[in-house]
Amino acid sequence: MVAAPPGYSVNLTSSDPAVLQVPATVFVPPEVSFATFPIMTTVVTAATTVTVTGEWVGIGSQYSAVVTVQPDVVVITSAMWRKGTLHVRATDVTPTARLTLYIGSVLVGELPQTGNGDFYGEFARANAPGSVRVRSSFGGTAATVVVRL
Repeated sequence: MVAAPPGYSVNLTSSDPAVLQVPATVFVPPEVSFATFPIMTTVVTAATTVTVTGEWVGIGSQYSAVVTVQPDVVVITSAMWRKGTLHVRATDVTPTARLTLYIGSVLVGELPQTGNGDFYGEFARANAPGSVRVRSSFGGTAATVVVRL
């Protein structure tokens, strides 16, 4: 959110546009004293701090806000094979993520979401795999050994 005198354009910049992109300009209408704007982020592997700066056109005043872009984190909470079925349970810090399951480089399928960033899937497998990998649509990944019951 950018606070500004009413009825002004505000030029926006990002200190790291490869990580966080902002629109070039937002307009603050005369009847309000702020504007909201969308941001787009890219996948990061570690928390990355980016400064967003707004400069009021024709006034020269600047204000900045610091934004920390967090990496996506996937955790496989269980992976077990029992009687021809592979059971995989995982979590993701991004609840809107899509998680896909791999054995080696082979895509097995998507883990259905069970709510609140939790995922669980059952997959028919004649033999127990040694390990599995789960990949998130937001860039996170995890791997684990499969327990055979």
